[in-house]
Amino acid sequence: MDAPTNSWILVLEDDEDDLTLTVRALKRVAAGVRVEVASDGEEALRVLARDDLPTLVLMDAHMPKVSGLDLLQAVKGHPRLSRIPFVVFSSSIAPQEVRELQDEGATEIVTKPLDFSDYETSLKQVVDRFLM
Repeated sequence: MDAPTNSWILVLEDDEDDLTLTVRALKRVAAGVRVEVASDGEEALRVLARDDLPTLVLMDAHMPKVSGLDLLQAVKGHPRLSRIPFVVFSSSIAPQEVRELQDEGATEIVTKPLDFSDYETSLKQVVDRFLM
């Protein structure tokens, strides 16, 4: 099954290596789906203020300027943004932080695998759940 043609993913990632891996994996598991990148939470908020909203936000929990938690708090309660799944895809998250992210509206929290094949599989599962 293919994603709707107007589907697109906003990736929030400040680490260049993780960003490269994520975009590379998304090109393989979500071919044809537009991917836009924001390197910090402030940039993400500017993207989320546009008329053209993403179908999925895939975000790191630890970003400069505006953290993942702060971003979720900023968008919480906005009717235009409430339909968008915010999936936290992060390398390390403490149990308390998981609870806080969930309380602020994270749709799902996924730990980034170290192996690229597992990384790709994790992203495919997210894409299949939220875009297909």
